[in-house]
Amino acid sequence: MRERGFIEAARGLGLSTTHIIGKELLPSMAPYIAMNMLIAVTGAVYAQVGLFFLGVLPYESDNWGVMLNLAVFQAGAMITPTALGYLLAPLLAILLLTLGIVLVVDAMDEIFNPRLREE
Repeated sequence: MRERGFIEAARGLGLSTTHIIGKELLPSMAPYIAMNMLIAVTGAVYAQVGLFFLGVLPYESDNWGVMLNLAVFQAGAMITPTALGYLLAPLLAILLLTLGIVLVVDAMDEIFNPRLREE
């Protein structure tokens, strides 16, 4: 990015490095930073839920992984249709969290990407 024309023009105008980073470089990098945030947050949520579901981490608190573990191994959600709600509730919560993060990143992309802005 430092070889782009607008960065060279900003350097030619004598603008400070913090101004170039804050006003010129960061707005064009924001969608990439947001997408990496999406991948990191969803990966962390999936990893935590997976570790608690497998029983690798202790059951110190209630979270979605513990709920899934109890639904599958104690309530029999895979074989009993009446216990299916115990399985679907944490799965739906994970789905809604992921959807919310994706929508926030999409909104950030529309805010920071000048090509997507409406006139």
